[in-house]
Amino acid sequence: MNTQSIEPKKRIRYLELDFIKVLAIVMMILGHAVEELSSFDMDLVSPAGFLQNALEFSCEYLGAALFLFSMGFSIVFTRKTTPAEFLKRAWNLFILALLLNILRIVIPRLIFSAVSGEFSAGKLFYGLFCIDILSYAAVLYLFTALLIKLKVPFYAYLPIGILLRFISVPLAGIEVGNPVLRVLLGHLLPVGEITFFPFLNYYFYSAAGTLIGKIFADRQISSGTYKVIFWESTALLAGFFLSAKFNGFNLKDFYDLSSASMQSPLHPMMFKFIPAVLILLMTFSLFHRLLLSIDKDGPLCRFAKFCGVHLNTIYIVHWILVGYLALFMRIYEYELSFEMTLLVGLVITAVSLIITRLLPDVNLSQNLFLPGKKNPPDAHHQ
Repeated sequence: MNTQSIEPKKRIRYLELDFIKVLAIVMMILGHAVEELSSFDMDLVSPAGFLQNALEFSCEYLGAALFLFSMGFSIVFTRKTTPAEFLKRAWNLFILALLLNILRIVIPRLIFSAVSGEFSAGKLFYGLFCIDILSYAAVLYLFTALLIKLKVPFYAYLPIGILLRFISVPLAGIEVGNPVLRVLLGHLLPVGEITFFPFLNYYFYSAAGTLIGKIFADRQISSGTYKVIFWESTALLAGFFLSAKFNGFNLKDFYDLSSASMQSPLHPMMFKFIPAVLILLMTFSLFHRLLLSIDKDGPLCRFAKFCGVHLNTIYIVHWILVGYLALFMRIYEYELSFEMTLLVGLVITAVSLIITRLLPDVNLSQNLFLPGKKNPPDAHHQ
């Protein structure tokens, strides 16, 4: 096999990854519900109690890592890995991101301006170009097209991702006055007005997914190997946390968004990347064990596959629901308690799934985690 290519011999669908996407969907929606609807400000207030700590750990830390990793993993299993194909997908995702920003940010802000009499052209502009996961995915595809064009070996992706993270450290504090330039650079660095996923800061997550996906594509991973992966990852994770604790690190700093340690430029590398990948490998192995005991054509697996295939639609629908619910609450100056927000988040999850199921079966700009046009049924990984 040509080591310069990331394309596997044949396409295999990993149902384990679909189950991981189901977890990511629930974590994502609950996290967004708390961010937009709750009186609990995670950026300013340290979590207290089991529920708040569990939410910040799973939704704000692990959920994002699962999304970014899944993107990189699934790139390996696309049918076409030509630079032109990735460029086309990137363009489509940029357009989709703009349309979503209009629906969930620009229109609600215009409605609020009409009701309140407050108007800010700057907020509308930066809302239109909010750099969220769709914009990140578009840049990811652009960069992947470049790597494939240059015939960069797959094993170099992760070192490149780590290098880009270190490069981003001294650049993060630059001042950019021009709004257009801020938007453009905001796709790469945290300099934009609304920049949640700057590419240089987070690419190493996706690069790790691509590397692991390539390993899985090239080798037949047996059930015994999955068991070894689970126990080795568990041991490494325990050792990592115990070592951090022994060296004086507060374990809460691994996920507490209000912690001063979050301002450390290497925090995402040391405190997030290593444990996130280990937890993901453990979860992947656990889902493999689950799949050994259930019908791969049964309702549970069909539901997981549905979520994996329609991730774009679910993402868009949930943001529209959250956006207009937040608008309604802002107009009436109302905020939910943290506990009530969790319940509302679960309702939004269910409604998003129902709406997605009722919508025409379209492939929005190729699925975020399984790019490509509609294809014949995939072979399931055994």
